[in-house]
Amino acid sequence: MEQLSKSEKQIMDTFWNSPQPLPASDLLSACVGRTWKARSVFPLVKKLIEKGVLAEVGCVRRGKTYARTFQPAFSRVEYWAEIIKQEDMDGDQLSELTDLLAQHKRSLDLA
Repeated sequence: MEQLSKSEKQIMDTFWNSPQPLPASDLLSACVGRTWKARSVFPLVKKLIEKGVLAEVGCVRRGKTYARTFQPAFSRVEYWAEIIKQEDMDGDQLSELTDLLAQHKRSLDLA
């Protein structure tokens, strides 16, 4: 699996945080702190589909037309797990990563 660019991550974060599938036209209002322009949304969505991280799942009516809706092909955790698998870490490195993640979880639990 290919890592996502900053813009692709922003879009996927929006999809991962959405309780339902979204049309691409809703991304501009749903993405907070976006760094791209409106005309960049559709090529980014197309690229995410090509990478296999986003899937077309249906249509919704928007005025007189219909818009395709999309949702993640897998969860945020599954994405990061695949990226980590590609790093080809040894057992010691994976243990260190597990410890760091556990520390981070504890800090979130205390907050």
